[in-house]
Amino acid sequence: MAGQWLSMQVYLLNPVENLRSYINTRPPLVIFMVSVSAVAIAFLTIGYFFKIKEIKSPEFTETRDRTDDDWRDQRETGQRGFHSSVSGELERI
Repeated sequence: MAGQWLSMQVYLLNPVENLRSYINTRPPLVIFMVSVSAVAIAFLTIGYFFKIKEIKSPEFTETRDRTDDDWRDQRETGQRGFHSSVSGELERI
């Protein structure tokens, strides 16, 4: 029992040596964990960048302006949108 306690204390007191032996005995697992960590850090960094930075696309604003103009024209002329006209046609059938 005393021998186990002593070996446990040595194991806990030398974490650098334990880490070094773990890396030497399991290199594929270490490489995998480093790769997964790098991908996670990259995704978090990209996500944070897109959260704080507004990315403007010229195509999106052009499409949005066109959609807003169509909506305004329909509202002014009293025309129904596509979905309303389709549901009206279905009610007639």
